[in-house]
Amino acid sequence: MIIHRSLNILSFLRLVQDVSAITFSNSACNVARFFVLALSVSYAVQSNAEPVNSYGCESDYAECAPIGKWEFGLGIGAGIRTNPLSAGDDLPIVLLPSISYYGERFFLENLRAGFTVFDTRRSHMMNVVVTVGLEQIYFESVGLGNFFLDGSTPTIRDPIPEEGLGEIIPSSSLNGTSAVVDLGINLDDIERRKTAGLAGLEYQYNIHNFAFNFQALSDVTKIHSGSEGRLSISYPFSAGRNDFGIALGGIWQSDKLLNYYYGVSAEDINAQEALYVIDSGGVSPFLHFSWRRELTKRWSLNTIIQGKALTNNIKNSPLVEKDAVFNLFFGGVYRF
Repeated sequence: MIIHRSLNILSFLRLVQDVSAITFSNSACNVARFFVLALSVSYAVQSNAEPVNSYGCESDYAECAPIGKWEFGLGIGAGIRTNPLSAGDDLPIVLLPSISYYGERFFLENLRAGFTVFDTRRSHMMNVVVTVGLEQIYFESVGLGNFFLDGSTPTIRDPIPEEGLGEIIPSSSLNGTSAVVDLGINLDDIERRKTAGLAGLEYQYNIHNFAFNFQALSDVTKIHSGSEGRLSISYPFSAGRNDFGIALGGIWQSDKLLNYYYGVSAEDINAQEALYVIDSGGVSPFLHFSWRRELTKRWSLNTIIQGKALTNNIKNSPLVEKDAVFNLFFGGVYRF
């Protein structure tokens, strides 16, 4: 049994290694190729894994999911994801598709897949996970940001004189103040920001209906070669036919990740030197609230409200004009 379990974990880790060799051409291909690889090993992992003793959900909260069953859903309603970029439009959210599967060890939740290394079924759980980074959604008019939660474009000055750029601004020198440089950049003219695939470890500790979750993730697709850590505490509870969820936490992102998406490189402004370089990581705190009410066996009403305060290194970027981003959605959800 120990040998079989070790082989399963090694098989999943080899997946992470294989993903890093992928060459990405666009956002749609990024997601498709990344998750085709993840799903391709799921059956081998699932069939060889040592079974975990089944146990019933001890909570009445709706997020308790059956083992070994695929679940599909579609949310239809009205929502918006605000865009912090100075030249970017807010993203409308009308449809929210969902897909999930929980096996004895393998699981899939929308854009996140993983393999459970151990689970005490009471308090502790450790997973190996793969997921998709979503920082690039703000640079796209239509993309993953329109379908998954987790306009006006000013013209560029033609040309920007090299001598008018001034010295390079490191993010650490701004000390939390707003950037004073106005480049008038058109997002269509800057270097394209690509979708990155992330992989790493996830640990969760449950106590008295509270869940403490930590994820350590790195870019295995070599898009920006950065990393991020996510820490959160969540509390789901029910009141009659109403299910609620509250979560708060923070997301730390490395300088490489932040600089790739929010730095201003020489290629962005058609100059010989970069103008804004992010030279340190930063933490963006967030708050999440959800409400769900069962209407019928398949239909429910859902509300999702999310807010994230951006770290100073993002706020100081000449590409950014807002201090926070918000995701709002209200509508009906149909479970197939």
